[in-house]
Amino acid sequence: MRCRSCGAEVTQASATSCPRCAAPLGSSEAAATARIGSSTEEAPRAEPESGTEARAKQRSQSPFGPRRALYDFLYAARRSLSAGGWFDAASAAGLGFLALLCVGVVFLVAARLQYPDVGSGSSPLSVLTSAVVLALGSLRIPIHVGDLAVTALPLGALALSATAVSWAVEPAIRRREVTGLRAHVAAGAKMAIPFGVFCCMAALVFRFRGGATPTHAGALSALLLGTVWGTLFGALGGVRTHGSVRAGLRAVARFARERGGRLGVGLRTSMLMLATSLLTAAAAGLLWIIAGLARGAPVAKFGGGDALAGFLYVLAFLPNLLVAVITIAFGAVLDVGAQITIEGHQIGPLRSISLWDWGRGGPPLLAYGLLLVPVVAMVGAGFLARRRLEAAALVPAIGLGAIVFALVIAAMGWVGQARLGAGIVRSHGFAVVAARPGTLLLTAFAWGAIGGAVGWKLAGRAARATPRAETSTPTGAAA
Repeated sequence: MRCRSCGAEVTQASATSCPRCAAPLGSSEAAATARIGSSTEEAPRAEPESGTEARAKQRSQSPFGPRRALYDFLYAARRSLSAGGWFDAASAAGLGFLALLCVGVVFLVAARLQYPDVGSGSSPLSVLTSAVVLALGSLRIPIHVGDLAVTALPLGALALSATAVSWAVEPAIRRREVTGLRAHVAAGAKMAIPFGVFCCMAALVFRFRGGATPTHAGALSALLLGTVWGTLFGALGGVRTHGSVRAGLRAVARFARERGGRLGVGLRTSMLMLATSLLTAAAAGLLWIIAGLARGAPVAKFGGGDALAGFLYVLAFLPNLLVAVITIAFGAVLDVGAQITIEGHQIGPLRSISLWDWGRGGPPLLAYGLLLVPVVAMVGAGFLARRRLEAAALVPAIGLGAIVFALVIAAMGWVGQARLGAGIVRSHGFAVVAARPGTLLLTAFAWGAIGGAVGWKLAGRAARATPRAETSTPTGAAA
């Protein structure tokens, strides 16, 4: 330290004044002198570690220690999940489940409109539980009410769920920055496992445990069916991210037309048969609703809430209703009523609706007007197919088309069935509303083959008559 006045060097750390000029020294100089003096002192030696502490420190710093191994495992798992896109898939699955929950809310609102006293005074947790149970039930997950199990698959609500969940998956797929249709579909299908886990957890958490009839959705069924539907919804999201669904369908139709050969011709005809059948069945169902309302209200007190609830139910079950109309119109059997299965044999009262039941107990006379549905649909489909195809393609167009059409209709009738008392494994219960897939398959194929051939022949005669009419016109004019 040096004096500010005379510049003399002061070596004593505790000095308060300069020994040459007696000028007072500042606090900063004293502190600096103290630091210089302390730095010259020898640093204290560290005490030697014991053997136990040294071994513990070595294990913590060693790459083979248990703590280090656990840290490395968690780090590697996190990096693997992040690199594989599983975190994005889990977030997309969570958002998709929230979209599915909106379907349950729609069903809850419809029930509230139809029965205003339902759920009066319920807590918010009870309302949320009801919405979750109804949302899971819309995926055909069994809803257990006491000792009974109710299963139903509203195809309209399923289409709404597919649209909502696939929309929720799109941002996660775009963050992956994948190219190609296959990569988009694979990235979207990754949400299947997280979506199934979310459905299973929701089935375990949200349930009515108290009361005389505990109500909940099956957890194992939620895991299995949630994974299946998650795969389909995620793949649909991948298709939508890669391009519009309409453009994809057009590309498939173009490929089937150019390279599909006879199979492509049959697929195009089957799509025509399916479209005309659904349109004619919708027209018949609409006429039936109008005639029913013209006769009077379905219940004594029918208000706006009942009408809106009925509209929501019709939207949710519209494809199921159309398949039921097609089932009856095509002459297949629709089972409605109670049945009990004991040792593989069905016993108990079961009502079967079919146009083959004549006489007392059969359908009313006006019900036979439903025969116009297959006649108009199949003849119209065959007529349209002949105008777009060559005359030599009769067998592949009508034959293969009728087979594919019958398979699709039978599959829709089997998937869209509703049962009370059946779970995911058992196929029979009681209070069933379902078409018999075997008879529906045969009747749909028969109507498609016969009606399509008739329409094909009518279109052929119209095509042969058109040139003669065109050639006779100039002759008549010249005369």
